[in-house]
Amino acid sequence: MDDHSRFCVIAAVVPRATGRAVCLALVEALREYGIPDEVLTDNGKQFTARFGRGGETMFDGICRENGITHRLTKPRSPTTTGKIERFHLSLRREPLDEHPPFLSVADAQAAIDGFRRDYNTDRPHQGIGMAVPADRFRSSTADSLPLKLPPSLAPAADVVPALAVVVPSPAPVLAPPIGLAVEVNGSSRPRET
Repeated sequence: MDDHSRFCVIAAVVPRATGRAVCLALVEALREYGIPDEVLTDNGKQFTARFGRGGETMFDGICRENGITHRLTKPRSPTTTGKIERFHLSLRREPLDEHPPFLSVADAQAAIDGFRRDYNTDRPHQGIGMAVPADRFRSSTADSLPLKLPPSLAPAADVVPALAVVVPSPAPVLAPPIGLAVEVNGSSRPRET
């Protein structure tokens, strides 16, 4: 989420929010919108090894190699990331609370992409003077240097495809077969049921 505009640059649905999955989403956002000066994250182990064994996470490495300052919140201080927490609340209240379990991760991603498109381009935000985020957001792709990636993320076959911004047409709600439904829970991580 861009701090100035409230523009949501990426919202990826993944089976598990591993470090690799988070980095693939980060790379997709960097490719589409350019390299920001800084990124603020919480202290999740996908982002930092600060509270673990130490060393550098893949996320930290991507930031370092691309000149991005990686800022971390203070532990147990969710107000520091209040804009993204508010986005998560809107996401839960609107498309997720009213939706039955998704039949696949792709279906969940399509619903999130539709919400994200509306959130960025059609919805006025009180915190930015009733403007829409897309009117205030400025991509840094024009003046960016080439993106530097760790070897484990560099192969083209490993790139996350561009996220679609198509909302699936409503289909009849049928009970999904056991083991195939995907439910997006409160922390925006899907869990297979």
